[in-house]
Amino acid sequence: MNSSKNQSAVDLFGAVISSLCLIHCIITPIIFVAKPVLETTGLRGEHGHTSWWGALDFVFLILSFLAVWYSAHHTPFGKIASLLWFFWVVFALGLVLEFIAIPQSKWFLYIGSISLAITHFINYQLCKACRTDKLH
Repeated sequence: MNSSKNQSAVDLFGAVISSLCLIHCIITPIIFVAKPVLETTGLRGEHGHTSWWGALDFVFLILSFLAVWYSAHHTPFGKIASLLWFFWVVFALGLVLEFIAIPQSKWFLYIGSISLAITHFINYQLCKACRTDKLH
């Protein structure tokens, strides 16, 4: 697989991971509401960082870091690379603030996730357009 195909794959991966993270963040309050049902079935509805559901936060953080690192190092667009890192920091800050129980942390997580997905998708489209221009 050549570098441009790798770039496309990583941007799509980053967009998917960011979107999955957003879904995870949206579903968490539903789990809290469903906590009594989950507890009677033997499952836990807790989102603490020691639970398996809370551990997904850190999985998303690591996977998004890898996608941002690769995309930022291989994109020919400096502003896109800067935006990827900025939004990853916003996302990571939201996770840290959530860990120390700051209520507004969810906004950082949502904004970071949505922005990462959009920026990866924009980078994917721009790189795809560059490849198309080179073919013609």
